[in-house]
Amino acid sequence: MKKLCVLLLAILSSTCIYATPLMNSEEATKYLEETLTLPAFYISNNGLYTQNNSLPYYDFELSNEAISIKLEQSGRILEYVNDKNFAQGYGSILSKDQCQELAIAFLDIFAKDYKNNLRQTAYQVNSENNSYTFYFKEYYNGVAILNDDLYITISALTGEVIAFQGINTYLGAYLQRGVLTSSSSATKQYLDESKLGLYYEIEPNNRIAKLKFGLYDLGEPDVIISEEVDKVKGESDSVPQEVGLRYGYKESLDFAKRYIELAYGFKNILLLESKTFYQDKQYHFTFLRTENGIPVINNYVTISISASTGVTQDYNANWASNIIFENINYLDVDTLANLYLQVANFGLYYVDLTSNKRVLAYTVINKHIIIDPKTNQIINQ
Repeated sequence: MKKLCVLLLAILSSTCIYATPLMNSEEATKYLEETLTLPAFYISNNGLYTQNNSLPYYDFELSNEAISIKLEQSGRILEYVNDKNFAQGYGSILSKDQCQELAIAFLDIFAKDYKNNLRQTAYQVNSENNSYTFYFKEYYNGVAILNDDLYITISALTGEVIAFQGINTYLGAYLQRGVLTSSSSATKQYLDESKLGLYYEIEPNNRIAKLKFGLYDLGEPDVIISEEVDKVKGESDSVPQEVGLRYGYKESLDFAKRYIELAYGFKNILLLESKTFYQDKQYHFTFLRTENGIPVINNYVTISISASTGVTQDYNANWASNIIFENINYLDVDTLANLYLQVANFGLYYVDLTSNKRVLAYTVINKHIIIDPKTNQIINQ
């Protein structure tokens, strides 16, 4: 407990937060030792490392202790891990509120520039090691940072930090530009470009295909409506530059469709773009089955076409027979789409656009939402 009080006192009284200019290795080592009042830190790996959207950082370890720290040159801790074996099976000494105070005190030093931009979202009780974990979401100018969350775990026995995962992004990474696209225009564009809609899923050991509403191709890159570009997609580079190929992508696609129809009689197919690629001088295509114009996500055809000869090299069909497809009449697709966007938290966020910049963009937080279109109930979140 004495060690806890000393650490808390050091945290609350420290005035040295960031060094200017950025710290070299000797300055960073001294900074950690003085601020944490823990001696004998050393750099476990020589040199600096850089993550996306962060300044260079050092990897530190504490001699004779199981503590490792990633310290940004600015003095901001990106990650803190204490692998010491904490006692188990004893009653907690510190309350949740006391542990939360210690967590905030830690942030006051090592995430000072971000403290006003953090909002606590949840906490978790960890019975296995008598600790509390506190979760925070980062905001910038009132806009949430997508996929950039912070958590800190405090031992209720000793008050020590067991684990801390900070925010990689430094403030200079945000592009401060106005939003050119309106919310209504972005919503329409998202609905037009995403694979969002009704789809069938055949239940295992059943002959019934259930209707569902959501993204039928979760392998597709996220649709992002940005002020920087109309659409940011992780476009695959697996489709080659069609130089020197006898048959290109479009021709090979036509060959594939023609073969599927002539050999097996399947006309009701829809290309699954996320599983289309070029490898070993062949184009590989996956087509979903469709019924009533609606894709069936677990019925499909795969086929490979040689780019040299145009001949089918491989073919496989997972196509169930004697299936009862649920009726699609009287379904309000617009209502389902609006419900999806609401539950998936469609809105304006800061997102990664390049390796060192984040921009304002419209997208969803959770694309795994599934809705029962007959009851408008959420099946999966």
